[in-house]
Amino acid sequence: MILKSMADALATTAVKYAGADKAMPTLEFVMHPSKRKDACLEAGFDTNHLYHIHDVCMFRGIQIREDESVSSWRLSPVEAAST
Repeated sequence: MILKSMADALATTAVKYAGADKAMPTLEFVMHPSKRKDACLEAGFDTNHLYHIHDVCMFRGIQIREDESVSSWRLSPVEAAST
């Protein structure tokens, strides 16, 4: 169920930006560590959805960042790094 809701959120966001004729920002999934683990278990060995590249977890090409302050997960634009 987590992977389906993530895919739905990604599709909805893409339609939102396409309908507004705006460039879509770089996105990331921000997930509580336990939700990321649940998503990994749900994906199993199916790398079409969730995979790791150089210790970075990705879902359909969108990076997943762990954050313990998030209770579940969210899809949001990547925040610019403060200098």
